[in-house]
Amino acid sequence: MVDTALLALGVLFVLIFALAKYKKGTEDIPLPPGPKARFLVGNIFDLPFEQPWRGFTDWRTIYGSDLTHFELFGKHTIIVNSKELANLLFEKRASIYSDRPYIAMVELLGWAEASSAFKSYGHEWRAHRRLLQKGFRYNASQAYQPTEKSKVQEFLSNLLHHPDDFMSHTRTLAAAVILAIVYGHDVAPTSDHFVEIAEKALATFAEATSPTGNVVNFFPSLRFLPGWLPGCGFQQRAAACRVLTKEMVNVPVDRVLSNMANGTAKPCLLVDLLEANKVNGGDTLQEEYIKRVAATAYGAGAETTASFLETFFLAMTLHPEVQAKAQEEIESVIGQGRLPTFEDRVNLPYVEAIYRESHRWSPVLPMGLPHCTVADDVVNGAITRDPVNYPDPESFIPERFLREDGTLNDDDVSVIFGFGA
Repeated sequence: MVDTALLALGVLFVLIFALAKYKKGTEDIPLPPGPKARFLVGNIFDLPFEQPWRGFTDWRTIYGSDLTHFELFGKHTIIVNSKELANLLFEKRASIYSDRPYIAMVELLGWAEASSAFKSYGHEWRAHRRLLQKGFRYNASQAYQPTEKSKVQEFLSNLLHHPDDFMSHTRTLAAAVILAIVYGHDVAPTSDHFVEIAEKALATFAEATSPTGNVVNFFPSLRFLPGWLPGCGFQQRAAACRVLTKEMVNVPVDRVLSNMANGTAKPCLLVDLLEANKVNGGDTLQEEYIKRVAATAYGAGAETTASFLETFFLAMTLHPEVQAKAQEEIESVIGQGRLPTFEDRVNLPYVEAIYRESHRWSPVLPMGLPHCTVADDVVNGAITRDPVNYPDPESFIPERFLREDGTLNDDDVSVIFGFGA
């Protein structure tokens, strides 16, 4: 909720430079089509606040362009609505489009320092990216498969004995897998301290990154106002969140460092990275990077995994015929005497197609994280809702990822994971 008093303060700030900014903007290269902006407030009354990803997808048809545009209080946002254009901008022109916009609430909440996802394009961004690639490249990720298998078996046992608690089980599984991989931590069945810290800190994420969220994001100067002013209650909320965010970054790392010192640390990503840093001289700045990369991996992995599993359960509930067909494939390939393994994946194309369709049908982060350019650029641009690539996009159809002979096609829906997250 936007405080009325705070909004009024923001309007006063923006009035000071609105006329000059408006005059300058009319002389720039034309922006992509979109709703006509109103003076000062821009398109605040035109935005699809409820399920904005669907509204922005509709704009592609309304304005006849893969690129559309809106303005809020002088800030311009461009929507990329095609897979081909997204690849052009964020892969082939990554050096221009890999930066992140400044989001004031992200800084106030402590996420700008804690997470790799919000780093500006530069030396630190590249250092974080190298660490993430080292820890999660294909060959490295294969080492995590025994952990994943063990945690999934625990999840299935919990699901079998307590099916009514499936939502709780999915979140426990998501946290258990990523915490074991990153920190070597075994999650307690209930009230795990690490999980509680992270969940509280992550609860502020959506508000901080929303393009239509806290008014401080539009008027960053408001972040300097004291918390006792009317409408500035966000300062107290942000201060509380900063404490949680620091705990999320430091507490599990401190536990791992202590275990490494007494020889009880379990194999995990953090141990590998810290030991490699020690071999290279023990650079303290690199250790800070490692802490933040670990927190990023946990923050991203736990929430997205849980949300994806919930989407899968919904899809199977709505489409029992799909579930039955998948069960038939599993039984024909594996039989009934054991559970599927990673080695079976290549022989289960329909199950793989369900996995891909679940990601496409309801992406965990449908709009991704915002990017910004490091330089001006000119471009000729519903990626997962594009009827050209995905006919009847609202329907759940795993077969769209299969060829006529039942083998998987080349569409791995990698776009749903975003570009340069």
